Amino acid sequence: MEKLNEMVGEFMQRRVNFLVSALGSVNSTLEEASETMDVDVQMQPYKLEDIKNKIDIAIKAKDEEIWSQQRAITFVGNVDAVLDDILLFYNYII
Repeated sequence: MEKLNEMVGEFMQRRVNFLVSALGSVNSTLEEASETMDVDVQMQPYKLEDIKNKIDIAIKAKDEEIWSQQRAITFVGNVDAVLDDILLFYNYII
């Protein structure tokens, strides 16, 4: 993974350097700045979220009345219409 990150980082650095240089070539008022500008690329690996852990936190916060049900659902994510989902749940259990 580290080797891949290094390769992608090098590619991105070359790409940024090219774009800065091209910007100076296309817009003559930016030519001097493009020659002196130094841009460093830093890669941040994507981290998968542990959805089970988020659900456990939300349930605990809701049960201890720290969060509302709406806040708990929003925290877990993957919900576009929180209020609609809460009403659907209540209608289902009634």
